[in-house]
Amino acid sequence: MEDEKIIVEFSKCMKYVFKFTHPKFEKIGLYPGQPQLLKALKKHGKANQKELADILMIKPSTLTVMIQRMEKQGFIKKEQDKNDLRKTVITLTDEGQKVLCKFEKIEEELEEHLDSILEKDEKIVLKRLLNKINISFAKSYNDKFLKGDE
Repeated sequence: MEDEKIIVEFSKCMKYVFKFTHPKFEKIGLYPGQPQLLKALKKHGKANQKELADILMIKPSTLTVMIQRMEKQGFIKKEQDKNDLRKTVITLTDEGQKVLCKFEKIEEELEEHLDSILEKDEKIVLKRLLNKINISFAKSYNDKFLKGDE
């Protein structure tokens, strides 16, 4: 393990998190990426597509497909902005709120699993390190990513 590169171990963790969460997401009707959209709408109340694309760090075209699918599922709704009729805002529906609660339970299960294998001080260090990595990547890639230079 000491010979293993950090990125290899990190990739393994991402795969295991996906294996843990994906079947549970499917059961509640969610696809990868959708939980983050639901969480963003819960936090912000409502947002237009450009704001959501920026928040989620995805291309607007990717978000358009996600919004269409989630609107069909009844998780979100689009409506005209009352302050600017040229804009459309996206909001969470009651059904979206329910599925978000189910998602949060899945997050809690995963967090409980991590609690069972990590000591409190290890979790603090891990969070700090992951935050440091995220900040570095955000500074390095955020602008390029949002412009579509993936």
